[in-house]
Amino acid sequence: MDKKEFELLVDRIRTVNDVVSTLDVSIRREAFVLLTGYIKGNTEGTDLGGAVDETVGLDDAEKLVLEFGSNKPHENVKLVAAYLYSRFGRVAIGIDHIKRVAADFGLTIPKRPDMTLRQAKRDKKKLFTVQGGSYTLTIHGEVFLKDTFGVSKGKLPLPEGDDE
Repeated sequence: MDKKEFELLVDRIRTVNDVVSTLDVSIRREAFVLLTGYIKGNTEGTDLGGAVDETVGLDDAEKLVLEFGSNKPHENVKLVAAYLYSRFGRVAIGIDHIKRVAADFGLTIPKRPDMTLRQAKRDKKKLFTVQGGSYTLTIHGEVFLKDTFGVSKGKLPLPEGDDE
């Protein structure tokens, strides 16, 4: 995929996100599935008369966003953290990386996601720790993401430059 095709794909995803995010939460998944043909540049698999297979063409990130994407920006920060945990495990993640992933998924997050992470607690226990400006999950945070988002610990190495 060249840069022009990539930009077209991102533009189409953002257009679909603008439409889907205005819909009632209960029908977002179905609406997104119906619009995947537009995202891919074709109309295959968009037969409105039959049953729609919700998993066709969706990767784990898209499924997470469809299922757990929220109108509450602070919840979307935790969703991004869950996605990153599912890919890379318990690694230190910088705020710029969180902002970049949220933008790629079309998620609205607070202006200061660092404050969301600093204050995130469950049962009065912190979910994240700060290490040199980056955030790492605590054990309680790891359990929270597994329970809430149904993710498992990833094993991929964090790409160069994304640990800032």
